[in-house]
Amino acid sequence: MKRVVACVLVVALIATAGCSGIQGIFESDQGTATEAPPSATVAGGETEAGGGPNADGSDAGSGSGPYTVDGTDTEEIVIRLSDLGMEYNFTGGSSRLASADDAALRTQQIRKQNRRTFVLENRSRVGEQPVALVSVAIIYESSSAAETALQDHLGSFDGANTSRVNVAGFEGWQTRFTTDDELRNVAVFGRDANLVYYTVTAGTSRRHPGFSQELFAEMALDVGK
Repeated sequence: MKRVVACVLVVALIATAGCSGIQGIFESDQGTATEAPPSATVAGGETEAGGGPNADGSDAGSGSGPYTVDGTDTEEIVIRLSDLGMEYNFTGGSSRLASADDAALRTQQIRKQNRRTFVLENRSRVGEQPVALVSVAIIYESSSAAETALQDHLGSFDGANTSRVNVAGFEGWQTRFTTDDELRNVAVFGRDANLVYYTVTAGTSRRHPGFSQELFAEMALDVGK
């Protein structure tokens, strides 16, 4: 279990390394839940196509922004335990709002951010499923701030292989990278107006792009609601 928790921390730190727009989201996560485990249920098997990418690369789905703190429930966008099944445990999360006392968020032009981390509890599934995963949703002050943060993020992974992907009609960016301790990670990012959302999965013996894309689609569906 200590090894699995360590995997979460490594993935979390790597996922934010070098990105001024998303830096620090996971710094308080030490493998202990900071919010109640999410339990909302999402209907399975749904598909919903967005309207395709705009000229700036964002998805033009029915949930197109701009997104506001009061009008957007980012806790419903990030992955929940009910999306993952019995094999995973909720290990930590945070919800932060920009305020006069939070210089870090204001500097990054972030209005609100939510993130959750999970680890694989069923050890018999190691190799078949990711050992850890992270899900994040961030509302920025403007679409341009969100785009800048996203591009900084995509450019922050040394030796990464990044490409555009289309998952169930939703446009995104997929990045594959490996940590120093040989965790094989796949991150999938989406942006709609001033909202950035993404998920990162970590594997030990192999990568799990299909798993990452499935979680990304779940998040994109919730963005469109």
